Amino acid sequence: MGIGKTNKRKGHEAERYYATIFRDLGFSFCETSRFASRLHDNAKIDLIGLPFNLQIKAGKQTGMNPGKELLSMESAIKSMFPSTDSVHTKPLLLVHFKEVGRGHKRLPEHQIVYMSLIQFDLFKKKSRTLEYVSLKTFKFEMLSEFKSIVGITFEVFTNEVIKKQYLKK
Repeated sequence: MGIGKTNKRKGHEAERYYATIFRDLGFSFCETSRFASRLHDNAKIDLIGLPFNLQIKAGKQTGMNPGKELLSMESAIKSMFPSTDSVHTKPLLLVHFKEVGRGHKRLPEHQIVYMSLIQFDLFKKKSRTLEYVSLKTFKFEMLSEFKSIVGITFEVFTNEVIKKQYLKK
């Protein structure tokens, strides 16, 4: 199997993995966009049926720039959906499901959720204990909320954002 096919397989497996996690968390209508909506898939949204737009990257992802990925996602959504569509009101998030070598245990830092610092601050207003593990700011001028990107572990995102802000009981 070539590198392209291997990367594609890893991506599809990661999408199914996270779809299952979100269904188990209570988002019973979460599906991969490849299965449910070509339009969403083309707009770089990998899972639908969630209160946020989520793109998933799996594996090593050498040279991946989360800010550029999120900006590209925002541009694709703007060009593919009418301005009145609710897709425009949802936060844009990127999950990096990092590659773990055989025999190594998957740790929380192997699953990172990236978002704009602006979005992080909105989540933090509702969950005061929310902290990020990384912050990157573009050095060049950029008129976008994606100039500053933070990363938090998926575990923290699940406990501090999903469970406290979206699945309040």
